[in-house]
Amino acid sequence: MTGNQDRAARAAARLDHIYERLDPMLDKAMDALDESPPKKGDALSVQRYVRGVDLVAKAARSVVALINPPGRGHRSKPEEDDMNDDDRDDSPETLDRLRAELESRLDDLRATIEAKRLDGWTVVRTTAPGREEHAEAA
Repeated sequence: MTGNQDRAARAAARLDHIYERLDPMLDKAMDALDESPPKKGDALSVQRYVRGVDLVAKAARSVVALINPPGRGHRSKPEEDDMNDDDRDDSPETLDRLRAELESRLDDLRATIEAKRLDGWTVVRTTAPGREEHAEAA
């Protein structure tokens, strides 16, 4: 068990080190973009600039992924969920309005499904997770 913890700690330290080296590189890339704005009226210059912005944005997302890779959990402390800060309006009027809106949307969906069925579409009904039953239109 200790071996796994040691490996995990080394991997986390390595990711931290990589992040610390890549972060200033992103700053340099953004500075380079700032120093070479696109030339007005030059479509190729604008295209190169936009491509550079896109590449820096993708690189930034990759570097940020080092902070919180899948399976590693959050590095920053999550804020406590305060149950007392419930801002929902659970009044009967609001619930009635939401219920009416939901029923209206469901009626629209039912009408759309029926119209597609009448047009000869195949309607798929899910009976259980992972099992589907096909109902052919008549």
